[in-house]
Formats: sequence, structure tokens, C-alpha cells
Amino acid sequence: MRKIIKNCNVDDCKKPYHSSGYCKNHYEMKRIHGDPLYIYQKQCRPIVLTKLSNGCIICTSHKPWAGIRPAVKRGGKPIFLGHYFWEQKNGKVPNGLVLRHKCDYGACVNVDHLETGTQADNIHDAVRRGRHCAGERHGCSKLNNESVKNIRSSKLTNIALANLYDLNKETISRVRRFKSWKHV
Repeated sequence: MRKIIKNCNVDDCKKPYHSSGYCKNHYEMKRIHGDPLYIYQKQCRPIVLTKLSNGCIICTSHKPWAGIRPAVKRGGKPIFLGHYFWEQKNGKVPNGLVLRHKCDYGACVNVDHLETGTQADNIHDAVRRGRHCAGERHGCSKLNNESVKNIRSSKLTNIALANLYDLNKETISRVRRFKSWKHV
């Protein structure tokens, strides 16, 4: 006979049952403070929002996490505020989709400025709006637009150009075949 492992009764807690329907952590909070969510409720700072003239709403009370987007912890896990507010209004983001900013400001948490789409849609938005790091704008680029034009018009071999520009011959080949630096 298999033993059935129960989970904690607290929403979003996947820890195994310990006592009185709770995991060990939530049981201790219930036993000591009378509320299994005592710590989470008491440690939450209020979220302070500021509306900008362009309609974007930014958070001034929480520090950015992983870039410029502010985040809060819910259930012990960080969640970006834009996602948090989206879920409050529209429910969870469907699997395979991401939240995209129509306003191009990653710190904006205005739900009206967010929409769902695929990661490919998100990348196409960035390219179309000039926010994608490609070509000279990429931090690791060894080439610039002028050198790409010179490579394409040159009569030298790929190996000779690779030595001249201190690149791999495959990189030169991809530039010449418009596989990379397509925008030039």
C-alpha cells in the first residue's frame, strides 16, 4: 500500500504536511502567532506607485530585481510587479506566453500598457522599435557598419579578411552571405 503524502493547506505552499493541515513552517506560525501567514503578512512593505506624464506607472518603493523591473516576494518567490498586477486583474499568464510592454518601458507596471504574446513577438517588437542590441550597438561587436560594407565589397578571400579584422573566417562568410549584419 502506497503512502499518500499530503501538502500544506496554505495556497501556493507545496511543502509536505506536518501537523494540523500545515507544513512545519506554517504550523509553527499558527502555533506561535495564531496565523499561518503571520510572517508574510507582517513583512510586506506597502507598494508605492507614481504615475508619469506618459501614463506609465512606476514603483518607487521596491528595488529593481534583475535589471530595471521592480519585484516583490510572494510565497517566498520573487515576482515582477507588472506580473503581480497583471495576475490580480487578468489571472495567470498562459504557458508559452510572456508579458510585453506596449510602452517600451520595462519598469512600467501599468496593466493597460501590458499585453501577452510569444517571446518571438517580444523580440520582433524590440527590433521594430530599435531597442534590440544588434550590429554596432551590441557590446561585444568587433565590427561596425563601415567595416561590414568593406567586407562585402572586398575582393580578398574570407581567410585574408578574417586575419585583417581579427575574426573567424566563418564570421566573414556569414557577413558576406547576409546571415549576420542583415540590417547593413
